[in-house]
Amino acid sequence: MKAGYGETSTKILEIVTEYGPMTRHEVCAHLGIDRAHVSAIITRMTKDTPVAGKRLYVESYVYDSEGQKRYPRAVYAVGNKPDAKRPKPDTKETRRRYLANVRKKMTCNSVFNLGLTRRQYEAKRRMG
Repeated sequence: MKAGYGETSTKILEIVTEYGPMTRHEVCAHLGIDRAHVSAIITRMTKDTPVAGKRLYVESYVYDSEGQKRYPRAVYAVGNKPDAKRPKPDTKETRRRYLANVRKKMTCNSVFNLGLTRRQYEAKRRMG
């Protein structure tokens, strides 16, 4: 059964009002609705329209990456305030995280490292 016009946006407003600021993923979890559907509605609710006005704003950004890509995700709150600025990417931090993961892979006993000579193994470590 399809929800009536405006029902989902009303539910989103109720949830964000009751539980406080949350990301799109958290709203989807509370509603049990497809992410693409909720995402489109939240995007409309963050725009200042002549009929409804701006009902949600971006309060801040978080990096919650449970099994997902690591990028800043918006945290939405109820109101008509100006949106928070999206944080700029920190290339040094990204590189440091990447190298830490490579080191972790290289220090473990992997079946794929068993066939390498010492020189190949050291070259692979230096590259990473």
